[in-house]
Amino acid sequence: MSIRRNDLGLISVHMFLIIIYPLLSLVYALFLFITRRHVYAGYLLALSLAIFSTIYIPNSSADLSRWFLIYEDIANGGYSALVSWLKTRPDSLAYIFIYFSSNLGFSKEILSFVVILLSYSIYINIFYREVNNKVINYTHYALFGLVFLFALDHRVILLGVRQGLAIVVCIFALHYYINERINKAFMLFAIAMAIHFMSFAIIVIFLISKYIGKKSQNYIVVVSLLLMALPIDNHLKSLVNTALPFMSSESSAILETYTVGYWGQGYANDLSEKGRIQALITMIPLMAAYVYLLLFKNDSYYRNALSLSLLLVSAVSFSDTLLLRYSVVPTLLLPICFISEIKTKINNKLMLVFPVYCLLFIAMIYSSRHSILLTGESFLIMNVYEIINFNVEPY
Repeated sequence: MSIRRNDLGLISVHMFLIIIYPLLSLVYALFLFITRRHVYAGYLLALSLAIFSTIYIPNSSADLSRWFLIYEDIANGGYSALVSWLKTRPDSLAYIFIYFSSNLGFSKEILSFVVILLSYSIYINIFYREVNNKVINYTHYALFGLVFLFALDHRVILLGVRQGLAIVVCIFALHYYINERINKAFMLFAIAMAIHFMSFAIIVIFLISKYIGKKSQNYIVVVSLLLMALPIDNHLKSLVNTALPFMSSESSAILETYTVGYWGQGYANDLSEKGRIQALITMIPLMAAYVYLLLFKNDSYYRNALSLSLLLVSAVSFSDTLLLRYSVVPTLLLPICFISEIKTKINNKLMLVFPVYCLLFIAMIYSSRHSILLTGESFLIMNVYEIINFNVEPY
């Protein structure tokens, strides 16, 4: 789809707004995203969100705050610090990126910018690829766009730094894999593994998804529901732990952290009542995915991948951390599956999916309210030069 002269004018207006008043550019980009059927509108929105994210003030306990410290350590320690960090993890891409970007003179806020820019650009690109050449009226198109936008939880992607980006890259690889672009698919799978080693389980189920029949897919959904409902957490944990001796020492140590002790079973207990409610709300898309798969009978590779991702979530449900992390996969897959099966019962499917993702978006805004208020005070009055030079200090 080529860019018309009118589109070039719209892009120019957006870039001008970024320079003089970034907040208005974000509003303008959102308007373009839901009204213009061109991928450039999605990229402009991703750019505006990335600019906003560079001044997002995280909680001191968030992964993003820890990665800010890692960034400063590598920036100050140079190559020797990079080598030290590389020895601690099997997934090395983030550390290598920090080394080169710090040498180029970028501040730690470049992490926020790049993670959000890539995550939203890739996921929105998938949206445009799926809606391309489909007959969709304006209202449906706008609602589909909002579902995709709400599905990609800004807080999870930004504060998790690597996890959300790795999942989005895996899903992009799945798109190529389904469409027989095998070389690109495996290249992206490798990149996802280099971003976060926990992508391995996602890659396995995505590779299997192409060979699942319709009957098998129904069985997978039933087994997944049983694993989630039955009190067999200890058996699941024992099964996962049997893989530890076959992994590298770094990988097994990291996985053991998520299956035993605080991050395995104690994390959820320390959440406040509001925190638990928010965590439960993030589980609602999983329930919607089960309803979707059982209620609407279609046949697609995305449906197979969605079913297997629910099985994966059920298999790790004994661990609070693994459950929350892997639940992002079906949350992002459901809108894609929905779009790929758009030919039948479109209004009924929208009635199921749209309210769920609106609720998810509201929960994200509420859980991020302190950071958004702190950031918003600055974003309301800043020009792009002030944003570039802003120094984020976690609260």
